[in-house]
Amino acid sequence: MDTSQDKILEILRKAIEVEKNGLKTYLQFARETKDLSGKDMFILLANDEFDHMNLLEDMVKEYLHMEDVALPETVDLSEIEKIVPKIRKKDLATVGKAGADELVALKMARDMEKNAIAYYERLYELVSDEKMRKLVRRLVEMEEGHYNIIQMQIDSITNSGFWFDIMEFSVEM
Repeated sequence: MDTSQDKILEILRKAIEVEKNGLKTYLQFARETKDLSGKDMFILLANDEFDHMNLLEDMVKEYLHMEDVALPETVDLSEIEKIVPKIRKKDLATVGKAGADELVALKMARDMEKNAIAYYERLYELVSDEKMRKLVRRLVEMEEGHYNIIQMQIDSITNSGFWFDIMEFSVEM
């Protein structure tokens, strides 16, 4: 195996560890969060991280030709991606009652997702196999979905006046 293959395998294995850490962290946040919608969000994020970890493990097996893994042509929408467009402002209204601990957890989660996006974008540039590139691109999209829903929760808690990064109100008419 040449150096570039070694590098890709190393990145894939680190990505698996990142997903495991995300899974564990999101479950911990879910346990510690008092707000029910926050708990549900962290549980959904943990579930997605588990799915990402499994996909990455299959990619390693395929890459090493350890097993003839049937990598999917596409990856379906995650539960988070399915609910993001359905969330309405009133559904997040109760989140504004969350405490500082939830805000700290959300900001940490947002940073984790930002780092995951950058990591997968780097992997995307290194992988030449088109099927694997599509899967890595899909991982980027899913992590971006995580980032966006976490940012929505932060915006709601802080009453920033933003909804999906769009200002909800303006002092100008």
